[in-house]
Amino acid sequence: MRAVLTAILLAALPLTSITAQAQSTSSDIADAETAFDHAIGQAKRAVMSSPQDALRHATEAEALSEGDPIRAATAKWLQSEALKRMHRIADARTQVREALNVVEQGAENTKLHGDLLKALAGIAKSEGDYALALRSLHEAHDIYAEIEDPRSQAIVLQQTGSIYIDASQFEKAIDYYNRAGTIWNDDIALDLARLNNVANAEIELGRYKQAVEGYSAALAIAEKIDATQLRAQILTNIAHAQIGDEDYLTARSTLDQARALTQTEEGEGWALFVDGVDAELAFHLGDIDQARHLLERMFEGIPFDETDMLFSDFHELGYKIYSQIGDTDTALLHLKAFKRLDDEARNVAASANTALISAEFDFATQKLEIANLRAETLEQEVEIRESQARQRMVVFTSAGAIALILLVGLSASYVSIRRSRNKVRDANEQLSETNVELERALKVKSEFLATTSHEIRTPLNGIIGMTEVLLRGGKLDESTYDRLDAIHGSSQTMKAIVDDILDVSKMESGIVTVTPEEFALAPALKDIERVWRDSAANKGLSLSLTADDCPARITADPQRLRQIAFNLASNAIKFTEAGEVSISCHTDCGDEADWFILKVTDTGIGIPEDELERIFEPFHQVDGGTTRAQGGTGLGLTICRNFARAMGGDVTVTSTSGEGSEFTLRIPVGISAGKIGASTDINALAIEPNLMKQHLIKALFKDREETLVCCDTLEVTQQWLAENHPPVSIILSASSLGQSVGDGMAAMMALRKTAPETMIIVFCDCDWAQPPMMKLSGANKVVDRAFDPTALLGALADEDTENGVKTA
Repeated sequence: MRAVLTAILLAALPLTSITAQAQSTSSDIADAETAFDHAIGQAKRAVMSSPQDALRHATEAEALSEGDPIRAATAKWLQSEALKRMHRIADARTQVREALNVVEQGAENTKLHGDLLKALAGIAKSEGDYALALRSLHEAHDIYAEIEDPRSQAIVLQQTGSIYIDASQFEKAIDYYNRAGTIWNDDIALDLARLNNVANAEIELGRYKQAVEGYSAALAIAEKIDATQLRAQILTNIAHAQIGDEDYLTARSTLDQARALTQTEEGEGWALFVDGVDAELAFHLGDIDQARHLLERMFEGIPFDETDMLFSDFHELGYKIYSQIGDTDTALLHLKAFKRLDDEARNVAASANTALISAEFDFATQKLEIANLRAETLEQEVEIRESQARQRMVVFTSAGAIALILLVGLSASYVSIRRSRNKVRDANEQLSETNVELERALKVKSEFLATTSHEIRTPLNGIIGMTEVLLRGGKLDESTYDRLDAIHGSSQTMKAIVDDILDVSKMESGIVTVTPEEFALAPALKDIERVWRDSAANKGLSLSLTADDCPARITADPQRLRQIAFNLASNAIKFTEAGEVSISCHTDCGDEADWFILKVTDTGIGIPEDELERIFEPFHQVDGGTTRAQGGTGLGLTICRNFARAMGGDVTVTSTSGEGSEFTLRIPVGISAGKIGASTDINALAIEPNLMKQHLIKALFKDREETLVCCDTLEVTQQWLAENHPPVSIILSASSLGQSVGDGMAAMMALRKTAPETMIIVFCDCDWAQPPMMKLSGANKVVDRAFDPTALLGALADEDTENGVKTA
């Protein structure tokens, strides 16, 4: 529920002193000034309650300005505020622009200038121009700070916080609201809006107890000013937070208080939202019929295609309720409405985030240019002063007839040089600040590089997959096979480099995340052996895997663990020309934690003792000649150590130069009962009309202990399911479900109904398919891209010993 009270920020427009800014003070125009001030006051009082009357009064005030441009600009400011509330946005923008042109010529950096910039920011935000809104708010804040108007500063900070809310950057939004409260806390209307909006952000972050505390503080203010509808709104927000915190008994009491307020004339307009949250409570308590009844009463007479963001969560609730009672038509209507509102929210967040990133980048670039200019100026001043000091020394030395004059000259030169040294020191400090700004700019660069690397991987996966299918087809002549094998090897190398660049850019940006989950260990280890078995055999190496004493399932981050193991195995095979590579693992159960230990041992070239720690530095390689022969970027071990430490462990190495190396991964894990080897066979079914992709999927399952069935269409799949026991896993692309949102959702729900206990894995390969929709319709695991062999293996890896449904 996204009920916000930011409109309260404009409930009392600041009373800009017009008579103080008037240019004429003669007594013969005193009556005209009084009439002008009266019209301005009337306009300000009517802006919130009656914008039409406010526009009329402001227009009268402009006519009474008698050629004074500042008073005319003030009238145009109030006209823009009224027009904005009448939804005449274009006209409002015109009035503000005209007023700003006047003020910037004759009243720059005044209260009126700040108010106009603040009004322009509100108009720009309503048009979706977040870049202009953010820039205008920053300029207005600087003006208010210069003229020492803390109340207006607080308003601007709250409006900036609302932009971060739109961008879904809730922590930063809370920071701006708190700064506003620190600067000015002597206005109950501002405090009420700030407390409520901070609580809204806390709910989005899942911190329900903090949200209840914030709403309660806002409720105390609403009770003090006896605002019935505001009290009903805030009580509804509190109940929503209490439901999120699973405090259902207290939520029931809070909703009763809110419903009592909606029985009054002032609060009756909020009754439908009380019904919505009451339906949410009934749903969580398992009373589906009551939840359906309350939701029907809420949406009575409201077209689903005209609802706004306030109804988003209730559409999602409606989908869940009607899906549970089997009314798929109504469930689909709610789902479509939720999808529409969710797309709108995503678009707003994307626009706001783009503006914020652009503003931060521009700000860092401007500060960097200013710092460089200052440093250059200081260096020039130092050079001039040093030159002047040398000239004075020459003059005083050549004059040298009188010892006293010589002494004075030397003293003056010493003082000048000392001052020059101080200037150099100051210049160095400025350069240090410049380096900080440069690091921020480099961070923006890293984010761009990460995005680009991600886009490169998608076509690479397609190239790798198709070459694997062709290579395994067995119908190629030797020349064609060699060329395809070269393409496949080059693609694998390029993908590894792109993956390394993406991981390193994430590490530089400080956004490496670890997602622990329970998964089957044996398939992950077998994948490592299977992937590198051919590479080892091609070099005449023996590759062994020992994992007999390991548990069947552990709790850790499977993606990070697999990536570390792949990198360590790749390095071992790459730098070993003869002998063997062995992979072994076991667990060590301690008093405080259980540890998973993986060792990769080789008989390769080894590592000198003085290089054992340096090999974990980015781009560092022991021997450039060896690296050029073997390939690689020097990032693999850096990534391994960073991921291991992010999971609470580490990667270490012992080695003897010329004899081999042993890399050890040690991370804390959760251990489940059972040993490797206790898993049962798993049946998998793939829905794929493309024959080439069928061959690719079959190739991926060739070495697995699973029985794979491929079906061309959904109809064939439904017929197979009707005649056979449902498989444990179903793999499909969203395009196999249909060509539109409605068809796709209906097909997914029908498939889930036929196979209720089956793990369904969906690849989102078309525009209409979004991960939240797929999950709501019944998918367990959703991969947000086209079919990817690596992603499929990762999705299947944690299901080898589990026959039940596991929600992704």
